[in-house]
Parts: sequence; C-alpha cells; structure tokens
Amino acid sequence: MHCPHCGCEVEAKKRSAPDHRRLFAIIANAFKQWPEAHDFQPDNPEELRAWLIAKAGWSEKTPIAMPDDMTEQMQVLFRLSIEAGIKAAKGTAFVVPYRRGVGIVTPKSMAFAEMDQKEFAQLRDAITDIIEQTIDCKVEDLMREAA
Repeated sequence: MHCPHCGCEVEAKKRSAPDHRRLFAIIANAFKQWPEAHDFQPDNPEELRAWLIAKAGWSEKTPIAMPDDMTEQMQVLFRLSIEAGIKAAKGTAFVVPYRRGVGIVTPKSMAFAEMDQKEFAQLRDAITDIIEQTIDCKVEDLMREAA
C-alpha cells in the first residue's frame, strides 16, 4: 500500500483476530434469529455468512445471458439448474436475475491474507447493517441476548 500524498510505501494495519471472531459470532447469532418470512433462508451460519458477504458487495459477479426466445418457465428452469449445479459442486454462489439473464454472485474470501483491517472493517460494518435491518435488532442487543 502506498501513501496517496507522498507515494511512500505504508504497511496496512494487520487484521484483528478478535474482530474477526466477533463477526463470526454475530453471524451465528443472526442465523438463530433469521426471520422465517425473509426471501433468503440459509441452511446454516456458513451459508448466511456467504450470502451476507455477497450482499455487502464483497463478491465476484458473472452474468449469463438467456436467449431472447426463452419462455418464463424456461427461465425459471434455467436458474434452478444453475443453482443445482452450484450445490452439486458444493460451491457457494447465488443466482440472481440480471437484465436478460442471470448473474452468478460468488462471495470473495475474507481470509486474513485477502484483506487488511480497513477493508475488513468496511465489510463488517456493511454486514452488521444488513443484519440489523433484516432482524430489526441492534447487533449489540443480539450479542447480549445470546450471552
């Protein structure tokens, strides 16, 4: 990383292991409180984590176009078969409508080697905002209830 003013090399702040573990605990507790009426129903906290990362924008997107003459039923089958293929390959990706096709959204890794503390903090804040809006509860309250 380089200073935007002078160009000298600056070491990024190392990731905080306690901050990382806290985010995982928040997600695990959010999974227990996830609303049954929500469109996305994760099978486990790991799937919720992947969805939250992708929803927060830390993801890769691959558009797949559908032929113009596809019927609505064929489009649904197209999306379902892509989802089944991802699941069969034990992958983590989400299929979303995208213009005249679908988008395959794959969450990026948030491993320590993949992002510094500043990036992690931005992702953590985005994830906690999504959780708070979805379960209508502050993360601090969620963590207190779980303790």
